[in-house]
Amino acid sequence: MKKVLTFLFAIIILSSCKKEETSDGNSYPQKWKLTRMDAGLLGNQDPLPYLEFYLLNADSTFTKSREVANNIQTVSGTFSVNGDYITFIYKSDNDLISFCDRPKLMEKMILKSNGELYNDTGLALDCPAYLYEKIDITSKN
Repeated sequence: MKKVLTFLFAIIILSSCKKEETSDGNSYPQKWKLTRMDAGLLGNQDPLPYLEFYLLNADSTFTKSREVANNIQTVSGTFSVNGDYITFIYKSDNDLISFCDRPKLMEKMILKSNGELYNDTGLALDCPAYLYEKIDITSKN
């Protein structure tokens, strides 16, 4: 009886851990807000020159939007997650795409251990790095 209870307890523990990881990391839709731009030697841009968001959907599509002086631009495409990396593939060329050292229709970002989404691929080429934070999807920010 003691072995059966130990076995059941182990299964409960393992299954509860698995559920937590899945619901935290892969629930959609997800909204990511640009919170910081680092221009390398020039430092952080504060305040940010525009509002920018990524909206990731469960069907692996996304929309990126930027608001400057009440003018909103959007661009869309598909995304894939591979470990700690998220790759965004755009449907068409647009000024919103950060492509400093990548093919023009692609962005690749890393999901940092603190939960921030980070695109620093252009720092070596004097392009800014972008830092995004996940926000509550019901928030209007």
